Amino acid sequence: MRNCHLLINLEDNKVKEVKISEELFVKLAKLFLFDDNTQYNDCKAGIQDKMDRLCRRELYTIYSNTDLSPAEREQARQAYLESKGIPENFRW
Repeated sequence: MRNCHLLINLEDNKVKEVKISEELFVKLAKLFLFDDNTQYNDCKAGIQDKMDRLCRRELYTIYSNTDLSPAEREQARQAYLESKGIPENFRW
C-alpha cells in the first residue's frame, strides 16, 4: 500500500498518537540525532510498514461503518482485502 490517500489529511487538526516499537524509535533517533545514515533503510521500511498498517486500519474502519451506503462499504472492503493480499477468487 504505497499510496493511502484515505489516511493522511495534512489539514486535519485532530491530534492522534501512533505507537511504534522501541527498536524503530532508537533507529529513528540515531538517524536524525546522530546522522547515522546506516539506519535509513531500516527506518524507511519500519515507517512504511506502520503506514501500511494504519491504512489497513482506516479501510477496515470505513468498511465497518454502518452509516455508509452498501456500495461505499463494499468499496472499502475490497480495498482492505486487496491490501491484505487476499486473492479475488478467495473472497466472498
